[in-house]
Amino acid sequence: MREQINLMTDKLSNENLQTLYLDWVNNFTSSNAFADHHGITQPTAVRLIEKGREAHERIVAAAKITEKFLKNGAIEIARIEMGNGDIFVAADTNGMAGTQWATWAMDREGSTFWGHYFEDRDECLKDLHDRAYGG
Repeated sequence: MREQINLMTDKLSNENLQTLYLDWVNNFTSSNAFADHHGITQPTAVRLIEKGREAHERIVAAAKITEKFLKNGAIEIARIEMGNGDIFVAADTNGMAGTQWATWAMDREGSTFWGHYFEDRDECLKDLHDRAYGG
């Protein structure tokens, strides 16, 4: 079985593995749910998630220093940190979220939640301001 899993993951590019990993991070609460959704066994799902995490870490490490990657894989383009501790970010999702741009609330550990999604960068940045300042 382990050989079949290795053959499967060896045929996927780093980008494909990263996409599967980010799908798991952003959309699933367990490897069982991920496995069920993709029609694979749970051990295969665990191995794909592991390989995907490794690919994601390689891709992020190779990224330009000037780009700040969020934990969910998106590239942060703007941030507003409020005096009360609230953090809001705008990001280029590279289409991961089904759209190009997104704003999220973010906790101190860097995990994002409560997303708003946009096709237009300017609308995304306006939403960031509105979320932070109640516009």
